[in-house]
Amino acid sequence: MADITEPGTCCQPESGSDRASDKTKNSIRANRSLAALLVTALALRSATIGSHGVWLDEGYGIEAIKQPGFEAIIHFLRTDISPPLHYFLLHSWTKIFGFGEFSLRMPSLICGMLLIIVVYIAARDLFPETEIPFFSAFLITISPLAVYYSQEIRPYGLLALLAACTFLFLNRALKTGKPVLWTAYSIFNVLTFFTHYSSVPVLCAFAIIAFLMAGSRRRILQYLLAQIPLVIMLIIWRSEFAIHMHNASTNFAEFIWKANGLYVIAMSYMAFSGMGDFPRYLIHNEAEWYANYVSLAFALLLIPALRDAFDRKKRSDSTSLISLLIYLSMPCLLLLLSGLLGKYSYIPGRSDFVFYPPAAVLAAYGLNAFRSYLRYILIAMVTLMCGLNLSSYYMSANRAIDREVSLHYIPSIARPGDAVLTTTWINDSYGYYFSQAPKKLTVFRYPPDYMARSNQGLDVSEAFFEKEAENIVPRITGYFDKAPPGSALIVVLQSRDIRLKPLMMRIYRHFHQDPGLPPIEVESSNCSPHYIVGRMIYSGGKAR
Repeated sequence: MADITEPGTCCQPESGSDRASDKTKNSIRANRSLAALLVTALALRSATIGSHGVWLDEGYGIEAIKQPGFEAIIHFLRTDISPPLHYFLLHSWTKIFGFGEFSLRMPSLICGMLLIIVVYIAARDLFPETEIPFFSAFLITISPLAVYYSQEIRPYGLLALLAACTFLFLNRALKTGKPVLWTAYSIFNVLTFFTHYSSVPVLCAFAIIAFLMAGSRRRILQYLLAQIPLVIMLIIWRSEFAIHMHNASTNFAEFIWKANGLYVIAMSYMAFSGMGDFPRYLIHNEAEWYANYVSLAFALLLIPALRDAFDRKKRSDSTSLISLLIYLSMPCLLLLLSGLLGKYSYIPGRSDFVFYPPAAVLAAYGLNAFRSYLRYILIAMVTLMCGLNLSSYYMSANRAIDREVSLHYIPSIARPGDAVLTTTWINDSYGYYFSQAPKKLTVFRYPPDYMARSNQGLDVSEAFFEKEAENIVPRITGYFDKAPPGSALIVVLQSRDIRLKPLMMRIYRHFHQDPGLPPIEVESSNCSPHYIVGRMIYSGGKAR
């Protein structure tokens, strides 16, 4: 029987133009999917960006960027135990855009959006022609942890972004050896370190990846040469680094750090899966009904990656998976090791978000390995879990209450000549709020440098508070001796904090409670237990 197939109608190899057309269509489809994720991410991250409230560490960080110049910022950060890059950038940003809460959070939001793009590109380099890049970006888009760090006025969002960029360029440089890629890697390597010391275990992970994946002596030599700028900067920074490590070593007792080493690792996984309460100010859904299902879903997602990492038949995937596993696990292992050895000055505990990007890619690899119907079930579970936790986060009133009390309630009850007294953990966040309030108030802080002293491990004993009370009360009474009659001191204090007893004993000698304004009790994210706000009228300079 004759073959009736027309030449060129079928059974012909696909032409180069057809392949190029398919590639273009796939690229357009991928770009549209990424754009949809970015729109979703922007909506999730901007929902409460200007009104959610400033918490304790953010308030202290704002004090750093208010310093008059870069040298003053470096000096201030000796108590925050942080390198200065984030604060330099935010200091410069505020000179243009101001100190409003929306403005202060915008750089973190930008970093959060860029992180999605960088993780997408890195996953595409590692796993081309798969859906893994999209799933990786999807997980970061809807993650409550990623949403939080896209709003926080702290270095962690920038740190995760720069670390991911460092990994991206290291991976490309190891493959191609191009000098421009090694230069980019070297720059991001330095920037990552000078963002936060939580970068140390990640940079150690990248060193291991480089030596394992180099493949030739030339690549190893290129890697070592790319480390020279970091070594030079470390030599320049060595005196400040020594001060930071000394302060860090006095920040926590050894037994606490050992417990935290294990705690941070466990809670970081729980935060990654979205069902934990770490950071505590982000998620507080303990023992929710869906917690066990969420843990099971994420455990299932990680199994394919762990299995294929050591499968010789999947050599290309294996190399990529091992790199990601090193990126993910090294911070956990070094954190645990430093805690068990008592070397708690070496690695900060706030490392949960810096290794989130590789975790997301590994989970995305797991999603891609399941059959389509199972994949959609897992995606639905993850989305439901993240939606529930994000709803809880957005509806959390604690930080919003702090903001309302300081920006509205206290100015509303303040009269001409009144002053405010803030105490211990509230000092820095309320100091920021009062600077933004329309009605300018005289503020006394007790003690004025509490966070700094705590971070340096300095004396915060009962004797210290007794001495601080002796110093501050004459300043307060001196102010009111010159104030109009009937002026009052608005106190913001932790009602059950015994360290405030020396202060209040002295305050009650010179002030009495305003009978027309009973004190209110406030639930706060900045301190525990609750604090009270009351208006106390000045009775005279001499003790009654």
